[in-house]
Amino acid sequence: WRGRNTRAWVFVGLTLLWGTFSAVALVGLGLSALLAGPRTRRSGVVLMVIGTAWIALVAALHLNVGSGVSDYAYLAGRTSLVGFGGMTALAGGVVTHPARVIDHLRGRISDIWFLVRPYGGIGLASAWGFGVPVVVLLVSSLNSSANFAHPFQNIAVLPFLTIGTVMVLVWISSRLRPVALVAAVVGVGLVVQALMWGVPTSSSGTHWYLHHVGQPQAAQLQNALDRIPPDAEVIATESIM
Repeated sequence: WRGRNTRAWVFVGLTLLWGTFSAVALVGLGLSALLAGPRTRRSGVVLMVIGTAWIALVAALHLNVGSGVSDYAYLAGRTSLVGFGGMTALAGGVVTHPARVIDHLRGRISDIWFLVRPYGGIGLASAWGFGVPVVVLLVSSLNSSANFAHPFQNIAVLPFLTIGTVMVLVWISSRLRPVALVAAVVGVGLVVQALMWGVPTSSSGTHWYLHHVGQPQAAQLQNALDRIPPDAEVIATESIM
């Protein structure tokens, strides 16, 4: 943003060390830089090329197993994806069978809206609020597991969407003087909505993912429950019990 390209490329290198998901986010950042204007357009193209090449290299070295790449195998008509050949098959499946992509995304619209709403969906109208959210949400939403619709899996979306929302409101108030009040009202409304986000969703956001267990598992669970005192404390991560 400030033209400090040397510092930016240092951080790009550090970001790539975190694997394929970080490379996906960099592709999104490159898309934003491409759309933002001529000053950052060239850097944006380079970022997108670097991010895509890094994903291909990690796949070729079989280092993307932990990234859950096989969760996208259905797009290629497969049950698993391995190595660079798997990524090639994935790309081919997306191009030749776009209906799979469209159908899956249609079922994720409510999840996407759930993530975007508290941070202001209007941020997508800004170049810097568009690239990372769109690319990351696309990748997360196409995952076969619904768990990737969780805010944690899309943490890169949130700051860019927030910044984009602020930029859109500032643009409205600075260029359309008569409706500057509208921008202020929308901004206040978004803040209130974000602060109230957990109030209406906390109770309805509770889901039972495991409805039935087999007899052996049930016996083991009952054995464990019998050994736990009634006043025992339960410590669970990420609100999962």
